[in-house]
Amino acid sequence: MISVKDDTARGIGVLFCDLAFIIMAFFDDTVRIVAFVICFPIALIALECFKKIQMTKDGCLVKILWTEKFYPWSAFQTIRLLDFRKCATKSRGGAHYSEGILFFTKWIKNFSFKADPPSFLFLHDPFCRRGFYIQFPPEWSYKKKELGTPVSELYSYRVDRAEFMSKVEEWGLKIEGLNVPMPPEQLAAKKKR
Repeated sequence: MISVKDDTARGIGVLFCDLAFIIMAFFDDTVRIVAFVICFPIALIALECFKKIQMTKDGCLVKILWTEKFYPWSAFQTIRLLDFRKCATKSRGGAHYSEGILFFTKWIKNFSFKADPPSFLFLHDPFCRRGFYIQFPPEWSYKKKELGTPVSELYSYRVDRAEFMSKVEEWGLKIEGLNVPMPPEQLAAKKKR
């Protein structure tokens, strides 16, 4: 079994700011209007931080806060190896991306690298119920440190590549771009870059 999770401390900080905004809304009418427009999307974004994924031979168990849902591997219409480093990451200061795999229960014809994985999933799955991604931090990131923390810890939903690849072979999982050819439209988009 492979367990993957994001940094829940980041989610707690986002929810705390959201709660402070809601409290301020009780005292000012203009803040109340802005709070109703902003707080719901912020709470949805924070949900992503509490997502935990457990992968087994039979499928994935996705847990978000107190809810959980099991997806057999056959439920995913898109399981694709992507290089998330190509994403536009300037808007997410400090975010680290590497090669990884996108899992989604709907068929995704072409992943747009204009958005980073969390933004893409937020736009296509705001309640975090149909998709997720994992990343393989580069080998150097385990040795290098930033502010006393290994760089590999700055990657969201990180999985050791060697461990994951051994499980893929053991489970017989088919991944586009790894052990199954990429769809033609994804290859065409890749050649344009």
